[in-house]
Amino acid sequence: MQDENISRILAKDEINQLDSLLVPALSKKYPNFDKWLNKAKEEIEEGIRIAFGEWTVDRLISTVILKPTISNTVELKSLFVDPKFQKIGHGLSIYEIAEKQCLKMGFKKIIVDAFCEDDDVIIFLISNGYKIYGREDLYGVGRYSYLLSKDLKPLYTGDPFDWEKITKWLIENYLGFEVVEEHPIVEQRALDFSIKKVIDEKFEIFGLVEVKDTNVDQDPVIMLHQKTMAAGYHIPIFVGRNFKNRSIDFAKSKSVILINEKDIQRMTGWEPPDIKRDEIRGAILPIKPEFYEKILHKNVNQFVYFKGAPFGKFLKKSDQVIFYVESPRKEISAFGIVTEVSIDSPNIQWKTFGKESVFNEEDFWRFARTKREILAIKLTEFKMIEPIGEKKLKPIIPLKNLSGSYVGIDIIEKLLEIDKN
Repeated sequence: MQDENISRILAKDEINQLDSLLVPALSKKYPNFDKWLNKAKEEIEEGIRIAFGEWTVDRLISTVILKPTISNTVELKSLFVDPKFQKIGHGLSIYEIAEKQCLKMGFKKIIVDAFCEDDDVIIFLISNGYKIYGREDLYGVGRYSYLLSKDLKPLYTGDPFDWEKITKWLIENYLGFEVVEEHPIVEQRALDFSIKKVIDEKFEIFGLVEVKDTNVDQDPVIMLHQKTMAAGYHIPIFVGRNFKNRSIDFAKSKSVILINEKDIQRMTGWEPPDIKRDEIRGAILPIKPEFYEKILHKNVNQFVYFKGAPFGKFLKKSDQVIFYVESPRKEISAFGIVTEVSIDSPNIQWKTFGKESVFNEEDFWRFARTKREILAIKLTEFKMIEPIGEKKLKPIIPLKNLSGSYVGIDIIEKLLEIDKN
């Protein structure tokens, strides 16, 4: 298989390439497909649907289109590979990207339909974890379709140093509790969460949760136990990076539940970051080649860069931002210095920083419409460097980190040294 170039379809010319890929095959297969595709393209432009594409040179060879529905469910449509490129892994590659996007957006289920006689499609979906839950003539043409769904294992995609968000995700997705209140005041003390679990119409379990991104000693655990008992709650849960022996001994004697970093990793598969929070000196930000070119075209050294909010909120003034230009270039091409970081709703971020962005409002909303929060990173001293390709990057940065990660001073210095040479 050729070197893959899979990314989100955002630009108008990319959206228009869906016609040449999909219409010749699918217009014969589905009634009113052309009309549906025109509507889907409009929704992709508006950010209502999300589409991914794979290109070889400038030609779109595979795609998948996602549409969020109700109840944390997403509908998968038009998973399609150009016939000349089928059966060599392109379908699986773009499907895996789409599923990762669903996880990042917090969806818990994917639904899809396929004609009953499409054996290859059905086998592909079942081999990727889908189950058949129904059979209908969806399109009214006398051809029945299987309805399939896949439950997604929850994946934490937020900032790896935001321990409150990690804990909330753990409570809701793995411990089976509902967060009743964030930062409740209990017995004149601010805690992190109050929680409950409904057993049946008669019984409910209530608890209090405290979170510390530290090696926790005994006193905070004693405090949590005392407040839990005094306020009439049932369960005290303490989530910390680690716990000292004294706190572990006390917790065992008083039935306080302690959950450390390794416990979270074991229960959920979550991977802790490679560096500590106080070691953050910058971040690698991936960017599509066409948007990187827009930055260059503006010819500015100071601007606001918008990104989705999974990570970046712990960047500080004077930290370095390293721009990694995605496939097909796959190279670090520029640096910038952080002057300000803000996280808020898309509407507020555009009103606040839109005039300082290198992107226009249409580009912004196509990217941001489905997101609850957007990170605005104000940069200065933007500087292009001699591109550092994957071959030189491999010994310095794990390839998985090139999709976005915090970095310490050691990596920054190594990259700057390569640029000097």
